[in-house]
Amino acid sequence: MLCSGPLAIIQGHTSNSGRQATRLFSMPHLMQQETTMAYLENQIAAALMVQSSQEYRHWLLIYARYLVNEGLEYRLREVCRDLLGPVHHSAESQWESRVLGLRKRELLKELLPVIGQNLRFQRLFTEYQEQLDIVCDK
Repeated sequence: MLCSGPLAIIQGHTSNSGRQATRLFSMPHLMQQETTMAYLENQIAAALMVQSSQEYRHWLLIYARYLVNEGLEYRLREVCRDLLGPVHHSAESQWESRVLGLRKRELLKELLPVIGQNLRFQRLFTEYQEQLDIVCDK
């Protein structure tokens, strides 16, 4: 599942990822997890920096899948909360409904099935699906 775009071009298609992967798998699980999350979060941030909506979406979906596979509910909630935004309108809200031209709530719609595939996160899936339905019905 390679992605092409400005970020991929900058980082280059030839890297020493094989050697890096070998080192990663020899680390304790917690360190592997932290390293992988940092890498994915950096990819998302880099896609923002080069303003590549295609790569932002790509890395956000991979990040969500990783969080689901690792069972990291608190991080999933952070992502969902940011994408959903406020359910009720407030003059004090600083939430932006778009990122790189992509509608955040549409991104959340794409992430929810990934979350819902894991039985452990059915409650989280239902919670955000219901909130999304409320917001979209307004």
